[in-house]
Amino acid sequence: MTSTTRNASSITAKVIVWGFVLAAAALSFHDIVVLFERIGAPRPLSFLAPVFIDGVTWLGKLMRSHSLSQSTNRLGMFYLVLGGSASLAANLTAGQTLGMKLLGLLAVTGFILGEIALEKIEAKKTAAPAAVVKVTQVTEAEKAARKRAGYAKLDKAAKAEWTRRYRSRKTATAPTSPGYGPVSAPSTDELEAAVR
Repeated sequence: MTSTTRNASSITAKVIVWGFVLAAAALSFHDIVVLFERIGAPRPLSFLAPVFIDGVTWLGKLMRSHSLSQSTNRLGMFYLVLGGSASLAANLTAGQTLGMKLLGLLAVTGFILGEIALEKIEAKKTAAPAAVVKVTQVTEAEKAARKRAGYAKLDKAAKAEWTRRYRSRKTATAPTSPGYGPVSAPSTDELEAAVR
């Protein structure tokens, strides 16, 4: 059996990619606001444009979560492509110089590459540690008590119950000063009553 553990490399990579994605989103937000102001939208309302354009992309990203169904994941991919295409068109149109057009292209490309990276980055799978089996040695006192109680004639469940009761009685009433004798084991009658 294997388990995926978190490690410093995967966490650091995800933090870097999230910084990359958020920087791309901020640049895209700026370009879309500038574009809508230029084409005549009032300044306060132009801030709503990125919500509708990049918001579709973010919604698609959330819909791609591993905790959602496959059909939701497929629809999320459609939202990502639709929002990404609209954002790319807006960012390229917003740039008045070649540098600004390239920055707009980088913002959308960075967001897409970041999204892919966040889906693919995972820690190395490691083997789960083997279960520790506790072995308890049967003492001479317990062997003698078993013999007196007719332990060999008991079925498996009764043997387990006898052992549990014997050992719990031993630990519960362990002597605290010299001179105390060993604790007596439960009798067969007591065991039969407990198993019933």
